[in-house]
Amino acid sequence: SNTTLTLDDVFREYMQSKQGSIATITENEYNRAYKMYLGELGHRKMISITPRDMLAVRQSIVNTAYSKSYKNKIIKLVKSVSKFRYNFYDFKDCSKQLTLLPLNSNDMKTYTIWSPEEFDHFISFIDDYVCKAFFTFLFHTGTRLGEAKALLVSDISSGSASISKSMKHFEGGVQPLKTTSSKRVIQLDRQTMKVLAPLLNSSSMYLFGDQEPVSLSKLQRCFKKALDASGNPKITIHDLRHSHASYLIGNGANIVAVSKRLGHTDVNMTLKVYTHILKESE
Repeated sequence: SNTTLTLDDVFREYMQSKQGSIATITENEYNRAYKMYLGELGHRKMISITPRDMLAVRQSIVNTAYSKSYKNKIIKLVKSVSKFRYNFYDFKDCSKQLTLLPLNSNDMKTYTIWSPEEFDHFISFIDDYVCKAFFTFLFHTGTRLGEAKALLVSDISSGSASISKSMKHFEGGVQPLKTTSSKRVIQLDRQTMKVLAPLLNSSSMYLFGDQEPVSLSKLQRCFKKALDASGNPKITIHDLRHSHASYLIGNGANIVAVSKRLGHTDVNMTLKVYTHILKESE
């Protein structure tokens, strides 16, 4: 009955309700955050948890050394769980009054990005053809690393790439995409098609690899070696995606088109991530 329900019970159901709509990596992150900040209340019966308890939880989150945006992410999770118990069990929403931390311009995440010239300089230090093609593809399409890894040769046709699945590590296998909007068809430029040509004419199943995709460790090794040799500003593989988007926005591309190309849920998400670039281009 509702009187014996504990916070652990409700969280378990909350996570079940999220299955299929969030990525495994997010699921793990939620479980970790719950254990860390709500774990102590877990065994408590729902009817005994008060708004003051939730305020104490918020305070413990605020006291951590994480960035403001990450703290807000955890506060939002606490609020979502509390709202879930209100919606489905009619318990009072104890976290309703919890506020998020206000962000100022210093809290906005800015990304180090490369210009096409910097990318061309970097790529000249890579000998391995699959790695060279992989990074060129990321820089010219803005796809996520896992999306590019999961591409089959058959996903490329008439100058476009069909993005319909993702893969972080081969052990994890092919995963569905983060959101339905992530499923998309991306047009490829002539230069990218030229780089892909030898891979398209092979008998491989995966575009970047063979019967199995290129391993993450090989990509990271290749990237680091060329990055160190190039002397370019330090960036991550994921920043190639930001570089692509920044290049498009900086050159006046339509923000709706950029958002669709990146597979964002909506334009607001794109605006949130790339506000600083829009300010610069202004």
